[in-house]
Amino acid sequence: MRIIKRFCPLFQRASIDEAYADITSAVDARIKQVNINGKYFYFTLDSIDWSSNNTFYIGKDDNSCGLDDWRLYLGSEICQEIRDAIYKECGYTCSAGIAHNKTLAKLVSSMHKPNKQSVLCQSQVLTFLKDLPASKIKGLGGKLGAEIEAEYGMKSCGDLWTLSIEDFMKDTSSGSWIYHIIRGIDDDPGIEIFLSCSC
Repeated sequence: MRIIKRFCPLFQRASIDEAYADITSAVDARIKQVNINGKYFYFTLDSIDWSSNNTFYIGKDDNSCGLDDWRLYLGSEICQEIRDAIYKECGYTCSAGIAHNKTLAKLVSSMHKPNKQSVLCQSQVLTFLKDLPASKIKGLGGKLGAEIEAEYGMKSCGDLWTLSIEDFMKDTSSGSWIYHIIRGIDDDPGIEIFLSCSC
């Protein structure tokens, strides 16, 4: 936790060996480092080394969202530096997920264990979630998730997309959150890049 905090002061401990970190400001600082003659370097997805950093990129394709995915790539570099420091100083290997919000980062963090990191590109969020059981989302795996499954007879996020926000709102005070979270929308003001790291 001390090492993660050194890289990312805005972090949240999730368990004895897991944390979430907001790396938005670290990514912004790295973008400023490549400022050339007062103009930002023009990022292209073709110039990303998608095979670097022992990282799996979910959704690397022609539909990627330009700067959004470049920011995720820079986040993956920072995440690799954190993981390297944890291994060097503590001897622990880590797996991690990098995405545009905490929920998505958590979902992809366990995809390529052990000792790997995964990035969910913005253009692939809905494709990734479509067949995912809603119960895999933090907050929908317990009683609330069981109630939704019993009420609607649906399991995957894609199945639940057929329901309106009003459907969810009439059944639970968490209706608006459920409607958005199954679509990968989890807005935290000012937070654009999250990582989920676990040893």
